[in-house]
Amino acid sequence: MGWNRIDKKSDSPFLEGIASGDYVYFVHSFYVVPDDSSIIATTTDYGSSFVSSIATERLFACQFHPEKSQELGLRILANFGRFAAKQLIMDNGELKKIGRHSERHLKFFICHFSFAIVLC
Repeated sequence: MGWNRIDKKSDSPFLEGIASGDYVYFVHSFYVVPDDSSIIATTTDYGSSFVSSIATERLFACQFHPEKSQELGLRILANFGRFAAKQLIMDNGELKKIGRHSERHLKFFICHFSFAIVLC
């Protein structure tokens, strides 16, 4: 718990401008052990290595708290904003139509032990 470094394992639009060795803020010791190791975005060492974030094409979830991670956390949130805008807006500035919906739904989750961004 507290400030610790992340080790970047894969590229993700949510981690643009984030480097291995950057510090983020952890509030607790819960973490995931994904069945699919290809989704591991970062790991962190706290006596042993653990997965501190996962990412897919449309999901980012982290054990650390971006909202408490100062400038680095703001960068992650800004990356999400840019990612979402690219997904929602066509080149002509109009919202993309998905099925019978005129816009995609964004879900932003902050839970007791995790943080996730999902584009549905």
